[in-house]
Amino acid sequence: MNKSQAFFRIIWKFNAMAIACVSLIGILLGGLALYEFTNHVLRQRQVTNIAVAAPESGQPKQKIATYDIGHFTKMRGTEVLWAPLHLRQTFQAGYRSKAARNVANYVFYDPKTGKDSKLLQSDAQIIIQTHQLARDPQGVNTPTEALAFEIVEKDTNGDGVMSDSDTRRLALSNPDGTNLTQLPDMYERVLGTFVSADGTLVLLVRHGEEVLALHLNNDTFTVIAT
Repeated sequence: MNKSQAFFRIIWKFNAMAIACVSLIGILLGGLALYEFTNHVLRQRQVTNIAVAAPESGQPKQKIATYDIGHFTKMRGTEVLWAPLHLRQTFQAGYRSKAARNVANYVFYDPKTGKDSKLLQSDAQIIIQTHQLARDPQGVNTPTEALAFEIVEKDTNGDGVMSDSDTRRLALSNPDGTNLTQLPDMYERVLGTFVSADGTLVLLVRHGEEVLALHLNNDTFTVIAT
């Protein structure tokens, strides 16, 4: 074998090894990309403010539903303790499994009387937002005068789930959860709350293309002006 043939054999061997290494790296990168894609598509997603509305054909199917109570905290400026009741659902949406955690209700406890109660009779709805109304919202010891809740009771946009995209019903209660009063009209969302100098409760709400200022009686929660 002459020197020229030996040289080319070395070159061929080097090229073969290089091609093999590049192919192996390509296979590894392809496998990693496939793993990441599969993990991204199939892994369980954590979402909030979304709950299965109905197991109809073509809609997300609920797999597991459980309830658990959160931590009790002291209502600002009062002795009342309250805690959220969470609804946990796992359901299939396409190729993905989603886990949703929502506030379905609130539990109140009054240490003075030793009595506990739920805000709502049913646990089937989701509470999107909760507002504590006080004369000084920034004051740590300023007593809460009322609570306002944004509640989704049903799937209003037909996507098969109850979420913050659905129309909300507004409800108010005393700081201990009593005297729950639902407002008759449906609104998109609460934009702001405050208590006026004379004790009137004011909710700024979006209703269609309008922003309304609802003035409510502090005792009965009836709308006295808009």
